[in-house]
Amino acid sequence: MEIEQLLQDEIKDELQGLSTLELGSDKYKVTTDGIVKLMDKAIEMDKINRDQDERQANRNEDLELKYRQIEAEIRDRKVKNVITVVISGVGTVVTIWGTLKTLKFEEVGTVTTMAGRNFINNLFKRK
Repeated sequence: MEIEQLLQDEIKDELQGLSTLELGSDKYKVTTDGIVKLMDKAIEMDKINRDQDERQANRNEDLELKYRQIEAEIRDRKVKNVITVVISGVGTVVTIWGTLKTLKFEEVGTVTTMAGRNFINNLFKRK
């Protein structure tokens, strides 16, 4: 920013010096060419600064988008893990409940009903 301020000050000084010169003289032409070059440099610097600001803004937008995507992925993984745990828990609870009900129903220790027999066979599969 200091360089830009120095450049603006130099352009201003050259323009003020130009007003004291004789119109059409060689010194006037040289000063005018110098001012034009300084103005071109100022325009170039402004363009570079705008491009840099635009790239930084794009980078920030990209980072924000990636951050949101990562947050969404984390949420999805948590939901999938919870669903997996719930499904496993429900399966375990149903198995335990079925076993207890079957064994309570069959107090003699032998499974005599078809439903109880099928449940026990599914629970303890033989090879």
